[in-house]
Amino acid sequence: MLTAQQVRVWRDSVALWSHAVALEPVNRFARMNLGGAYVEQGRMPEAIVQYREVLRLSRDKAPWFAVLGWLYARSGLVSDALPLFVEALRLEPGRPDACTNVREAVAVLGLTERAFPPPPGQAAPAQGQGLQAAMNQMINTWLQDNPNMR
Repeated sequence: MLTAQQVRVWRDSVALWSHAVALEPVNRFARMNLGGAYVEQGRMPEAIVQYREVLRLSRDKAPWFAVLGWLYARSGLVSDALPLFVEALRLEPGRPDACTNVREAVAVLGLTERAFPPPPGQAAPAQGQGLQAAMNQMINTWLQDNPNMR
């Protein structure tokens, strides 16, 4: 029989995984499940917090950059999602979910090479290289602004 205390912990997924995270804050599995529970409830900001911590705690970062990008995009923050997808691809070239999501983000944002003119004094990149250079700059800027995500 469950005690009253156990019933409070098990009342829903957020309560259960919040309790697990409180007991063991560096448990990636608990944080992944708490983030997933938040997504199920449509609580994207809280899910993002949990998955950022999963990213920080993980050695294999590419999947978590892709997940975070998806969460930002799903929250309507496509311009914030794009550098995350690009970083997932930098770490794991050809990663299918990141490839698909980068293409969609670029389309949603209406990005073309013309959107990224070269800096003053620099020659324009070769045809087809402007968008790649802009994405590289975008991810470098994002990583500078978020040093704990490396």
